[in-house]
Amino acid sequence: MKRVLTLLLALALVFTLTACGGGQSAAPSSTAPSASSNPSGGSSAVAPVKIICATPCAENAPFQQAVYWFQNYVDEKLPGRVTWENHINGEMGSDREHGEYLLSNAIQMSVLPASSIKDVLPNVTAPDITSVPFLFQSTDELYAAMDGYLGDKMKGQYNDGGMACLTVFHLGSWEVLNNQRPTYVPSDLNGLKIRSFSNKGAFRFLEACGALPASIDMGETYTAIQQGTVSGLIISTYNTITKGFTDVTKYQTDLYIGDTCQMINMNLAFLESLPKDLHDCLIEAGVACEQHFRNDVVKAFNEQYPKDLASVGVELCTPTPEQYQQWVDVVSKYCWDEFKSQIDPQLWADTEAFLAEYRK
Repeated sequence: MKRVLTLLLALALVFTLTACGGGQSAAPSSTAPSASSNPSGGSSAVAPVKIICATPCAENAPFQQAVYWFQNYVDEKLPGRVTWENHINGEMGSDREHGEYLLSNAIQMSVLPASSIKDVLPNVTAPDITSVPFLFQSTDELYAAMDGYLGDKMKGQYNDGGMACLTVFHLGSWEVLNNQRPTYVPSDLNGLKIRSFSNKGAFRFLEACGALPASIDMGETYTAIQQGTVSGLIISTYNTITKGFTDVTKYQTDLYIGDTCQMINMNLAFLESLPKDLHDCLIEAGVACEQHFRNDVVKAFNEQYPKDLASVGVELCTPTPEQYQQWVDVVSKYCWDEFKSQIDPQLWADTEAFLAEYRK
């Protein structure tokens, strides 16, 4: 019964999150060429540009719905100018393969997590700062940084590597779910074996709190928790309910440990080869899509998610300010010096200065 309720809640969340004018964003259909006037006074058909977009996202996932929103925006502004070919659910391979295809222009557009971009663009280092646990302490802080110095730095590095970053998404946060006990202070995680994704920030957070991080394939994690191989997992909250982990866990932290950016990227040379009106429309669509995601999708998610957890019987462990500071102190003391030694010193200094000013 709990499993059925979880699935129903997940579906309800998807339709809430992906609202665009009140309804779910549909994949754009192939469009016919548009007509344009020519100097002789007649009309000529303009062949549409084909854009292949491959993502790791499921059809109804918020990020995939954002891709459809982006594509529909372009179609409304420039009807018939683009034919979209979408490949979803990772059917064209892993994040790394998507990045490689994008750089070679085998595909022109993708959604890639910033945490894995270094597999294909090793000189892109700006996203590393977003993986430092508790450095940024809310989505609002991170978005504000992305609107200024951090976004400029990141997008510049992507451009240097041959990719255009059109849209940056943040949704939810890293949190820990477990089936053993409530987690209000770091010592509550002591001794628990917790599955972690492949991010140094997530591993260091668990180590700092005395937990035992375990590397297990995501597809095997549900069964591993069910069978007691691990007691829980650290995960981005937008995946918690949709992947069914509330079936096998009882408690979740409410901390904003960290965040992983997802981005709509395009092959830069391809983008710059397009006619100016289409080029500018794609840039405009990226900005509009990012604002739609912030204002509608993130807001809806943040309001609905705690209700959904409560409905399936998972306790959301919200610490007091004093308890929260224990997490920050323990984790920052354990690993911030390590991160600081590996991140561009100017970027770290800019981040400290930004946060000091933002938190006044």
